[in-house]
Amino acid sequence: MIYDIVNPSDDVTFFADDLEVAYMVCLLLGEGRYGLNDEDGNEVMPLLLFGTFEEWQKKNHFSFDTIYANKLDKVITALRTMMCCRVRERQAVIAAVGDDLEALARYNDEKRSSLNNICDYAFVVANRLEKTHVATATANSGAGKSTQEVEA
Repeated sequence: MIYDIVNPSDDVTFFADDLEVAYMVCLLLGEGRYGLNDEDGNEVMPLLLFGTFEEWQKKNHFSFDTIYANKLDKVITALRTMMCCRVRERQAVIAAVGDDLEALARYNDEKRSSLNNICDYAFVVANRLEKTHVATATANSGAGKSTQEVEA
């Protein structure tokens, strides 16, 4: 499903096939300062400012630790689908830039109108999470093994 990050800057959308992953992406990028709508425009996560996170977290059975432990790969993938466009424009952008992350980053940089570069930050967060994940997996599996051996 396509999600729209509700923020005071540019139109920003991303794809996630799991609502918990979408929650995590939005929280990683906005720390509660961004809301989240689904592709039909329905609010799926409000702004979580002024102490409302704990109540929302309980109501939605959301756990950072569980998602980090079980769905980190999906979170990283979702972060890399970030586009500076409206929901209805995504297909055209995908047709134009394809799967090339560098082309997508260039498109996002050209399209954005704000200094608040949410899409670039999403790519930075994805890369950092990936490096941390690989380093942790390597450390936990024993020294000297390659990433492919760890994941096999």
